Formats: sequence, C-alpha cells, structure tokens
Amino acid sequence: MLDKPHRHGDGITYRELQVLQLLVQGLSNKQIAREIGGSGRTMELHVRSLRDKMGAANRTHVAALAVGLGMVEIVKPLRVRHG
Repeated sequence: MLDKPHRHGDGITYRELQVLQLLVQGLSNKQIAREIGGSGRTMELHVRSLRDKMGAANRTHVAALAVGLGMVEIVKPLRVRHG
C-alpha cells in the first residue's frame, strides 16, 4: 500500500490516504480503525476531512473521485477481523 509519510495534493495527509485506500475497498469506519489503529470516531473525522478537501458529497463520492483521479488503486480487499 503506502509506505512513506507525506502530504498529497490538496493537503491530504498520509493517514488520510491510508483511510482512503481502505474506504475504497468498502470498509466501514470501525473496520478501518481496526486495520490501521484508532477509533471509529477518528476515522469518521478523517473521512469528513477528505470529503471537505475533495469537495465530495459523501464517502462514496470520495471513493469515486479518488479512483478516478488515480489517488488510490482498487486492490484485493483485506481480510477483516470480525469480533
């Protein structure tokens, strides 16, 4: 996935890019939090920040824009731990 901390484009942070990659794979905020560490609330704030920075209407629009702009790639979904 991503391996270098940096900012991308319109001030999108490395952490937001991590969230974005998992969001594109269809993970919920809680699932994203489990994968990269943090809380569901924190992921919600990252998604809101991405929405604002990208001018998107909702998380689906964020994902569509990110793929369309080549910011992330669609990759095989991660195995999400349940429980």
